[in-house]
This record gives sequence, structure tokens and C-alpha cells, in this order.
Amino acid sequence: MCIAQFPCPYWNFASGSLFTVFAIGALVAALPLPLFEVWLGNLQWPTPRGWVLVVLVILFPSFLAHVFFIKGVAIIGPGRASIFFNLVPIFAALIAVTYLGEHFQGFHAVSLGLVLGGIGLSEWVKRNEL
Repeated sequence: MCIAQFPCPYWNFASGSLFTVFAIGALVAALPLPLFEVWLGNLQWPTPRGWVLVVLVILFPSFLAHVFFIKGVAIIGPGRASIFFNLVPIFAALIAVTYLGEHFQGFHAVSLGLVLGGIGLSEWVKRNEL
């Protein structure tokens, strides 16, 4: 925030370089944790199913969701596209039921209906206003 509010002429950050600094800082801060687990003798590597979940999280929420959202903003505009952020918990529940073996329960159905109903109502109202 300080850099954004009080720019210094000596600091010339490109748009990605500040993110790189934060990412490297997070990596350096996280490295001691597995080493501490090794020292305690409690290091547990993920199972193959765990690695599949890591890949799914990398691909879908972290990469493809943003690609599709950016494409959606380009097609329908930011106002209409922003309402679809409400689908995030729906897809989280879908992944939990599909890959983690969670049981689909009544509150899942209620939340699914509320989210989809809200999106549908929002789109219907916006369509009728135009």
C-alpha cells in the first residue's frame, strides 16, 4: 500500500515483479515447515489421491477458472460476469463430493438451489430491464 500511495522514483516495479517478490517471500517462509516436520519425524507425503487433488486444485480453481472468467468478462461484460463468482462454493462442494467422498446432503441441495436461483433471478431481471 505504501508503494502505491507514495511512489519512490528509485523503485520501478514492473507489474509482475512485485508479485514475484511476494511469492518468493512466501516460499522462503514456508520452507522451514517441512524441515521441522522431518526433524520431528512426522513428515507425511501425500498419497496418490492427494497428488491428484493437488493437480485438480492447480488446474481448475487456480488456472481454468480464471481463464474462463476473463473470457466471460470479455463476452458479457464485468457487471454480468461478476455474479458468477457465486458459483465458487458450488464447484468446491462438487469436488468434495466427487473426489473426497463427501455425502451430498440437504444443505448442499438448498445452497445449490439458492445460488442458481439467485444467478437466474439476477440474469432474468437484467434481461427484462434492457
